[in-house]
Amino acid sequence: IINQLVGQGFTHITIAINHFSKLIQSYFGNGSKYKVRIDYSEEKKTLGTFAPLLLIKDLPQNFLVLNGDTLTNLNYKNFLRKHQRFKSEITIATTKRTEKLNYGILTFKKNKLLSFKEKPKVHMNVGMGIYALNKKIILGISAKRLKKIDFNEILEKRIRLKRKTIVYSFNGFWQDIGRPEDYEFVNHNLKYIRSK
Repeated sequence: IINQLVGQGFTHITIAINHFSKLIQSYFGNGSKYKVRIDYSEEKKTLGTFAPLLLIKDLPQNFLVLNGDTLTNLNYKNFLRKHQRFKSEITIATTKRTEKLNYGILTFKKNKLLSFKEKPKVHMNVGMGIYALNKKIILGISAKRLKKIDFNEILEKRIRLKRKTIVYSFNGFWQDIGRPEDYEFVNHNLKYIRSK
């Protein structure tokens, strides 16, 4: 991810850290070996996927938030530009995913079986763990009593309040290597993935 960001012209990366924080800092350092400025925002307690942003003091007007276990060929620079063009407070990257359920799925009414599908495939749009944000979204949340906040809570609240959230559809390569199946796929197809 760092090499991709540098290759697309990004010059400053802040890594939010908690678990294994010292190991991560010693590995990436200040970013000089990647030709980028890297600094760190360390959580003293688990803050979820959104609240760590409240600890970062020098956020630009528009910025990216990326999960560290995402492998994709999404052009981050174009994604951020699209977010800025829409004048969006928050833009979420999505891609299509097909999952095979490990259960027989049935529907019934008054104890009478209406349908049965053995381990069906479900087609869905999923969040990629990649967001573009405008600083306005941070300013509305108090950092005084910092508590765990995840992106899903922010998105659900925006839907309830009918606040516009832009969705950016992506059809390229994406894997969530935090999932064992995706991690295994990536390890077995590394040569193919590197070419992307």
